[in-house]
Amino acid sequence: MSALIAPYLKRSMTALLCLAAFELGVFAQQPVGKSSLYDNLIYSTPNSAKEKTGDGTAEEVYGGRKVVKPSGTMLSGTVDDANYHLELANLAMLEGNNLEAGWQYFYVTQQHPEFMLAQEGLALSMAKTGNVPTAHKMFRRLYEQNPREVRYRIQLAASEFHLGEYEKSLQHLVLPAGISERYDSLYLRGLCYYAVGNVREAIENLQAAHDLELERPDPIKAMAEIFASRKMKEPVEKLLKKLEQLSAPDEYTVFRRQAIFDFLTED
Repeated sequence: MSALIAPYLKRSMTALLCLAAFELGVFAQQPVGKSSLYDNLIYSTPNSAKEKTGDGTAEEVYGGRKVVKPSGTMLSGTVDDANYHLELANLAMLEGNNLEAGWQYFYVTQQHPEFMLAQEGLALSMAKTGNVPTAHKMFRRLYEQNPREVRYRIQLAASEFHLGEYEKSLQHLVLPAGISERYDSLYLRGLCYYAVGNVREAIENLQAAHDLELERPDPIKAMAEIFASRKMKEPVEKLLKKLEQLSAPDEYTVFRRQAIFDFLTED
């Protein structure tokens, strides 16, 4: 009997130790950021969870959303159990509960290390809760395992950006031949060019990101900050008019006051 139980006890102890390491890692380092420009960087969620309906299911409400849990008892370690927790993790990520998402992704990775979405989600949650060095290692491993996956390349570049490794980030943002430019690669490239002092390339890439997805406010904010830092009031005012149409009134007012006003009024 002891021989049968031993593997499960070993797995449980390993999981507990890893959970403790995850918790310590999350709180080990505060988020990296130099201004509101740097705080706008967004890591993409790996897979959006969707509601499901059907007979033979029991619904569990999480964060105001309905998540389908298969009826009956799910054994820990089964594929159904892993998919269920992966869906919970995705919902938590979508709602900004990154710590909860990290726990759920971690649970799945311990049961099924081959679930790449869970590995990616865990790295994202680590990045969003401030443990960028660990996230960077995880993104690098994902990229090395599948270098043709553009998403992994961009996420690796994002972690390098937050670590201040701007040249490395720019290298990874050179997309393979035949791959169309994406909003996140253009936006991140613009931030990197600005960080290394290449203002012209920064504006060109940020403008291209804006042209690709007109409803996103972040490229407008970044360009407004860049022009404001150079006392260029006319382009700033034009960008602020665009931003006012896209943003909630409170968000627009705070950005204008905190990120722009000081630049334009200081001596």
